[in-house]
Amino acid sequence: MSPLETDPFEWLRRAQADLRAAELLLADPDLPRWPAGFHLQQAAEKALKAVLVARGRAAPRSHDLEQLAEAAATLDPGLSGWGDRLLALNDFGVAQRYPGIDEPTVDMESAVGHVSKLLADVQRLIGAKTG
Repeated sequence: MSPLETDPFEWLRRAQADLRAAELLLADPDLPRWPAGFHLQQAAEKALKAVLVARGRAAPRSHDLEQLAEAAATLDPGLSGWGDRLLALNDFGVAQRYPGIDEPTVDMESAVGHVSKLLADVQRLIGAKTG
């Protein structure tokens, strides 16, 4: 495991970059929405892993937001309920990167709001500075 994998602030920085990438992709009406969904899923995944790492756990090699949210909530009850709010993004983690898979119907603006709130909650929980 690399030292960066044990740094919760690095996980959060990468989550913030994925959120920003999703916002930029969504701002361009000529682009499909699935790449933004992928980055939103990645932002949520990395934010949840930041909590796990901050609490002394290894970041699992999982893309399942529901599973990661449940694991994070056992360590920080303030994160309870995030699995349900993020479930719609789960399919963007892997399946949406390949042709022939139907894109899930997701309200992207709502998803951006949820992921932004999650990142703010995680930042508060682990004590990270903005930026």
